[in-house]
Amino acid sequence: PFNLNGEIAYVSMSMGIALYPHNGFHISSLIKNADIAMYKSKDTGKNKFTMFCHSMEEELSRNSLILEVLRHAIVNKEIYVKYQPQYNISSKKINGFLALMRINNSKLGNISPAEFIPIAEESGLITDLGEWILREACNFNRSLLDQGYTPYIVSVNISTVQMNHPGFVDMVDNILKETKLPPRYLELEITESTLVSSLFNATVLLSNLQDLGVRVSLDDFGTGYSSLNYLTTIPINTLKMDKSFIDNISKNDKDACIADAIIQLAHSIDVDVIAEGVEHEEQLIVLKQKKCDIVQGYIFSKPLLPSALMNLLVNEGQ
Repeated sequence: PFNLNGEIAYVSMSMGIALYPHNGFHISSLIKNADIAMYKSKDTGKNKFTMFCHSMEEELSRNSLILEVLRHAIVNKEIYVKYQPQYNISSKKINGFLALMRINNSKLGNISPAEFIPIAEESGLITDLGEWILREACNFNRSLLDQGYTPYIVSVNISTVQMNHPGFVDMVDNILKETKLPPRYLELEITESTLVSSLFNATVLLSNLQDLGVRVSLDDFGTGYSSLNYLTTIPINTLKMDKSFIDNISKNDKDACIADAIIQLAHSIDVDVIAEGVEHEEQLIVLKQKKCDIVQGYIFSKPLLPSALMNLLVNEGQ
C-alpha cells in the first residue's frame, strides 16, 4: 500500500504473459498476445496473471466476427424471434410466451444467445437489438389480437445496458403506441443482478413502467443476491424461479423445500411464480403440489417460430 498524505491506497494489477518462442517469434506478436492474456485476467476476476494460449486468440477472433455480424444483423435480416409458450398450471392452457432473440449468419450459422448476448451488451449494440425485438414481439402479439386469438402476455428480456440507456421508458411507451398493443399484454423481464446493481434507480424505473401499464417480471430469482428486503420495495408482477432450482426438485428434498418457500413468499406479496426449465413430468407434479402458477420448458414446448406458435394455439383451440 501507498501512504498518500495520510490516506492508504492499494494498487492491484492484471497481468498477461506471453513466452518466446511458444507464443510468438517477434516483439509485436509477443506484446499483442500478452495484451490478449491481460484482458483475460480482467475478464476473469482481475488482480491476477494469465498465461497466453492460442485458444484465447481464437476466441478473440470469433468474438470479432460475431461483433461484425451483430452490427449488421438487423439490416441483413439475420436476427429473428422464437417464442416459448408459458402454461398456466390451473387452466392447463397457454397464457403467454417468452420472446427469444436468435441470430443466423450465412457464414457462422446459428449463433448461441449465450455467445452473442454478452458481446452485444459489452459493445452497446444490445440497445438497438433490444429495441428491435421489443417492437417485433409487440407487433406479433398485436397481430394475434387482430386475428381474434385469446389475449396473451408476451415477455421480453431486458438487459442492464438497456435499462440504463437514457429514454428507456419513453422508448417502451413509443413502441406500445406505435404497435397499438395494450400495455397489460407486455411483460418485461429483468434479472435479479440487474435489479440490485442500482436498487433505487431500478425501483423508480420499474414504477414508471408500471405506470404505463406494463407488467414486470423478476428473472433468475435465487441465483443472485437474493435479498428478500428488496421484494418489499420493488414493483413486480411475476417472479421466475431459476432452472437450477427446478432440475432436481423431484429428487432432492432441499430443492423442493426452497421451491416451496419461494412460491409461498411470492404468493404472500401477491406475485405470480413462473418455473422455467421444466423438462420432466416428475418436476411438473411437484410444482403442481407446491401451487406454482405458470411453467415454461421443454415438457410442453421448445421455442417456436411465429408460424409454429400460431399453429399450436389453433390446435389447442385458443
